[in-house]
Amino acid sequence: MSKSDEKQLTVYRFGHFEVNPKEQLLRRDGEIVPLTPKIFEMLLLLVQNNNRMLSKDEIMETVWADLFVEETNLTSNISRLRKILRAGGEQFIETFPKRGYRFRADIEETEPETEIVMTRRVTARVRQTVEEDDETSLRLNEVNQTTSIAVLPFVTLGMETDEEYLGLSLADALITGFSRAKQLAVRPTSAVRPFTNQPRSSAEIGRELRVGAILEGSVQRLDERLRVVVQLVNVAAETPIWAEKFDFKFMDIFDLQDEITLRVVGALSLQLSADEQRKLTARWTENAEVYRLYLKARFYLPRNDPESLQKAISFFQQTIALAPEAAPAHAGLAEACIVGSYFFAPQEMMRQARDAAAKAIELDSQSFEARVSLGVVKYLYDWNWTEAEQELKRAIELNPNYAPMYRWYGMFLTLLRRFDEAFAVFERALELDPLSLPLNAYFGLACLCAGQPNRTIEQCHKTLELDANFLPALGFLGMAYLEKGDFARAVATFEKQCEAQRATFPLANLAHAYAAAGRENEARKILAELNRMSQKQSVLPLFFALVYLGLGEKEKMYDYLEKALVERNVLLPSYLNTDPRFQGLRSETRFQDLLQRVGLTA
Repeated sequence: MSKSDEKQLTVYRFGHFEVNPKEQLLRRDGEIVPLTPKIFEMLLLLVQNNNRMLSKDEIMETVWADLFVEETNLTSNISRLRKILRAGGEQFIETFPKRGYRFRADIEETEPETEIVMTRRVTARVRQTVEEDDETSLRLNEVNQTTSIAVLPFVTLGMETDEEYLGLSLADALITGFSRAKQLAVRPTSAVRPFTNQPRSSAEIGRELRVGAILEGSVQRLDERLRVVVQLVNVAAETPIWAEKFDFKFMDIFDLQDEITLRVVGALSLQLSADEQRKLTARWTENAEVYRLYLKARFYLPRNDPESLQKAISFFQQTIALAPEAAPAHAGLAEACIVGSYFFAPQEMMRQARDAAAKAIELDSQSFEARVSLGVVKYLYDWNWTEAEQELKRAIELNPNYAPMYRWYGMFLTLLRRFDEAFAVFERALELDPLSLPLNAYFGLACLCAGQPNRTIEQCHKTLELDANFLPALGFLGMAYLEKGDFARAVATFEKQCEAQRATFPLANLAHAYAAAGRENEARKILAELNRMSQKQSVLPLFFALVYLGLGEKEKMYDYLEKALVERNVLLPSYLNTDPRFQGLRSETRFQDLLQRVGLTA
C-alpha cells in the first residue's frame, strides 16, 4: 500500500474532533460538522502537516490547484475554520504574519471506526440530547416530519438594474443544491418565482406552498460588498429556526451558498450520507465572473418569451466560452434551446440542444438536468422512444425530488398511451410541487388523452383557480368541452384564450372549434388570418392541418400533416397518437402510415 493510500485510511483525532480523509468528514464528539469541500481540504492539509508552518502559497497551490484565487479567499477560509474548531474549546491554528499558518495539536492517528460502532455512538448521543432538550427536539421534529422546504427569491435592496438578477438567481442556486438531498422535498424555482417581493408573511406563503419550512432573505449592496440576511422559518409554528447575516464580496459567493446550505441542513437535523453532503456543496467553478454570467442566464431562462430566451442562450454561451468544461452551463444551454425551439428555427434549436446535453453528460454523467434535456430531445425531435425513456428515467433516479422533469416523463408516457403510468407520474410530481401550473394543467391533458374529459375539466378548473390567465389550462379546458360535444362552452373558452393571446396555436384551436360547431364562415376567417400571419412568421403546418380537419377537408389536412412530418414538428406524434380531435382517423390507411413513420402503431 502506498503512503498516499495509508494517509487516506488514517483517521486523525485531536481534542473533541476527528478528521476522516476517506469519508471527507469532520466530526465533533461523533457528530458530523458541516464543512465546504475546500475548507475540509485545507484542514486535512494542515492536520497532515501538524507542527509545520505552511506558507500561504503552498496552501493555495495545494487546495486551489490550477485555479486563480486571491489571498483574501485563503484568509476568509482560515477564519471560518478557526471559528468551527473554536467550538471544541481550543485554539489549533497559529498565524505567522505575512508568511503562513501552522496547525498545533496532540494528534492521535488511528484506523477508522467500523460503521456499526460509529452508529451506536451517535445514536446514544442523540438519545441523550433528546432527553436533555425535549422542547427543542419537538420544534425540530415538526419540520422533520414534513421534510419539505421552499426558498423564496431574495429581496434586492439598493441594487443596480443589472444586479437585480441576484435575488432570484441566489434562490435558484440554493434550490438546485437542496434538491440533491433525497430526503428533502424542495419546491422548484418555478413555484417560488410568483412570490418575488410579495408582502405576505413567510408562514402564509409556506402554507400556500404546503411546505414545512421557508428560507427567505435579502441581498443588499454595500459599496464593494454585498450583505445577505437570511432566516429559516418553521411554517407550522410561525417561528424562526435559524437566522444570520453575511457580508461578502461577490467572489466569495460560493462560500456563502455552501454556508447557507449546510446551516439549513443542520437546522433541519437532516442525516445526510458523506456522498450527499459532498454533492450539496459541489462546485463546478471557482471563477466568480463565470458564475455571474451563469446566474444571469438562469435568471432569464424561466421567463419563456423570445427576448428573454435569446438573453439566456447568449449568457450560457458566454459562460461556456470562458469555461468550456462547465457541465451546468452546457445543460442550461440545452434547456434554453429546447424552449427556444417553440420561438426560433426549431430544427436548429433542437440540434443545438442535443449537442449541448450530450456535452454536459460527457463532462458530468451525474447531471440530471442534462439527462432530462437529452431525453426531451429524443422524445420530441428524434422520436426515439426507447432512448428517450432511458434518459428520462435516469434523470429521475439521479434526482427523484426535482418536480419539473416529471411533466416531461408524464407527457412522454401519455404519448405512448401508457395512461395509468402517466397518472402515477403526475400524482408523484404534484406531491412534490402541488401548486405547479404546468403540472396541474398537463395532468388535465393526460386525462383528456385517456378519454376522461370530465376529469380534465376538474383539473383545469383547479389550475385556473391558481392562475386564471394560465393559457395552456384554458386550451385544454376548451378541448375537453369539445370532446363532450359542448360546442358553446368550447368556443367561449377558446375565444377567451385568443383574447389573452392572439397567437397561432390558440387561433387554430378556435378555428377548429368554430368548424366543429357549424360556424364555417368564422372558421375560414381565422384560416385566412393564419395564412396572413404565415407571411411574416412561422405557422406550424400542424395548425393548418387542425383547421382543415375541422372543416372536413381531409386532402389538405393530410398535405399539412406530411409537411409537419418533413419538418419533424415536435407536436406531431402526440397529435397523431393521443389528441382526441384526430382519433377518428386511426382506421384510415394514410393515418396509420403517418403513425408508423413517426415510430408508432395504430
